[in-house]
Amino acid sequence: QTAATGGGEQVVVRLETLSIVPPLEGLGIPAEEAAGLRELLSGGKGIVLLLGRSGAGTTTTYYAVLDAPELAGRRVVSIESLPEYAPANATQVEIDHASGKTLLKLLNQAINDGADAIAIAQLNEGESARLAFNAAKNGKLVIAALDCTTPLEAFSRLERWEITPRILGGMPLCMLSQTLVRRSDGGLAGVFAMPDRPRLESILSTRGVTIDM
Repeated sequence: QTAATGGGEQVVVRLETLSIVPPLEGLGIPAEEAAGLRELLSGGKGIVLLLGRSGAGTTTTYYAVLDAPELAGRRVVSIESLPEYAPANATQVEIDHASGKTLLKLLNQAINDGADAIAIAQLNEGESARLAFNAAKNGKLVIAALDCTTPLEAFSRLERWEITPRILGGMPLCMLSQTLVRRSDGGLAGVFAMPDRPRLESILSTRGVTIDM
């Protein structure tokens, strides 16, 4: 995967696909946030945004969410550029621009086919994002990974896509912001945090929006 950065192009090379995905409780998500996520998944509608740069572990978290028992028995469609794992609860469809299978077209198809939940492995353009959020507004559950480091950056991205905080009013929303840190033993561990929450609350309060997540 490649992504533009301030210093040039960032390249992430995956040497193998995922053979095992830990359950949600094995990811290190704080207990309160994990409980809120499970409540949203059980409710079956709203938005789950997984935030993190390429290589931060969002792919593992994405599949762990799709494997959550709360989604068992639902009609879940996962739209992916390169499937890396076969989740128990989702039907995977692959983006293929050469044959016209774009994210937007597959997203429309999943909605029209009556999927209960739609997962997007990488939400990276505005028209598809607006369609996904509209689906959530109309009772669907949408799970999407976004290449952002913090919720504040995510809200800024959404506003550039003309998805304003007011559009999110009344919609169940869960954001998980994660990164990888090196442990003292040399290994890597995922860290979930909301480092800019006070600043985010201050900005949103000027627009009449409060955070309850």
